[in-house]
Amino acid sequence: MAWGDGQLRPIISPGMMDVLNEKLSLPRIARRFGLAEVDRRWIHRLLDDHAERVHVSSFELRNVTGDPEDRYVLATVRIGRANWLVMGDKGSLTLESYEGIRIISPRQCLGLLGLDAVDAS
Repeated sequence: MAWGDGQLRPIISPGMMDVLNEKLSLPRIARRFGLAEVDRRWIHRLLDDHAERVHVSSFELRNVTGDPEDRYVLATVRIGRANWLVMGDKGSLTLESYEGIRIISPRQCLGLLGLDAVDAS
């Protein structure tokens, strides 16, 4: 796994975690990905235990995309000095980069890591 062997360094902020929990609880997301409550708790624990925590204060939030939820994500990657931001949101992907941070799709990320969708499962 790319995360386990050091190819990826996940970062998260409390604001990002709140948005993630909210999104994973949406019925349409749960249906699309087959997520049960136990899966959401597992994802939360995984990030809580292994992702680097980045503190984002309210004055660090900037309105870049027009989507208020993106403020936490973009501030987190900026403060955490990420190389990539992996997102599936088509609106955010149109930015292509933010403050030198490349914005890529999950499929592009797998390609950069030399994996494909079958390898990642």
